[in-house]
Amino acid sequence: MILPPKNYGLEPGNVHLIGHSLGAHTAGYAGSMIPGLGRITGLDPAEPYFQGMPENVRLDPSLDAEFVDVIHTDGKGIFFLGYGMSQPCGHLDFYPNNGKEQPGCDITQSPLVPLTLIRDGLEEASRVLVACNHVRAIKLFIDSINGQCPYIGK
Repeated sequence: MILPPKNYGLEPGNVHLIGHSLGAHTAGYAGSMIPGLGRITGLDPAEPYFQGMPENVRLDPSLDAEFVDVIHTDGKGIFFLGYGMSQPCGHLDFYPNNGKEQPGCDITQSPLVPLTLIRDGLEEASRVLVACNHVRAIKLFIDSINGQCPYIGK
């Protein structure tokens, strides 16, 4: 027997969903099912199978939440090993460093992977090697909340 969902007094307008990559689009799906959802933050939404697709299959400001903000950090395109969308998909889209190449992510010109391996371990080093630009959206979002230096958007 399927029971109807219980209402615990949570107002959808007070909910903020945050998703990275495929999780950004998943947050969009959830938002499209919850009328009046307050906010979705998409952190470098995934490009493959989502870029250029209709609004109902990807994160979109018209269907998913009252406010959708997006940070694009790896929009080079999948053929150039970019994992994130370059297409705007929020009410407000941020493209730090043009949304493609992030400082410190060029492994041919930086000792980033060995240093990360020593400092943070194998899991983080492999993330830096494979998806440094893509993961940078998460770090920028966290820094925008916890950092001492405010970011300025234009």
